[in-house]
Amino acid sequence: MLERTRRILAFTLLVGLMAAAHANDGGRLVLDLDTLQARLDQTTLRATEVAGAQVGPIDDELFLAIVVDDATGPDEARSVRGYVCNHEVGVWLHGEVDGDEVTLSSDDGVIRIDGTIAGGGVFGVARLRESEPRPFTVTPASGDAGLYRAQARLDGADRTAGWVVLEDGRQRGSLDGKGNDVPPPPPRALN
Repeated sequence: MLERTRRILAFTLLVGLMAAAHANDGGRLVLDLDTLQARLDQTTLRATEVAGAQVGPIDDELFLAIVVDDATGPDEARSVRGYVCNHEVGVWLHGEVDGDEVTLSSDDGVIRIDGTIAGGGVFGVARLRESEPRPFTVTPASGDAGLYRAQARLDGADRTAGWVVLEDGRQRGSLDGKGNDVPPPPPRALN
């Protein structure tokens, strides 16, 4: 009887450890879409959704979000911002819109996105470091899909976390702060 109880306890402990590992997704920064919170060590990050995001995969691991802002005046250029990430690296992008053409890049120029606005989305190519150009298509986010970000002070440094969530629920997120990315602008006020 004692041996059977030990086996049951061991099995229960194993199932609990497996569930905990899955909930943390192997140490990845996972955003709970019901609460818009993510656990990082002893800190809870609280995310907000970035309005107007268009999202899509570049490949199975690398996801992209693009937000095209409206012009603030008749002579003002439209700006565009974005976020590209997998579970290890996330980089904020910035750029401009010229007609229907979109160009974004990382501050260090390592990542460049060239696209065309058409059919309610943006399609184009992503150039990442020295790799071959990769085609992408992003479409307007709906439901839980979108671009999310959280800002926090961790270990004495201001840090920004970002997530791209696709229509099918897959998400990629990371905590930046490596010093070579562009911080996102503050959230736009809703009118």
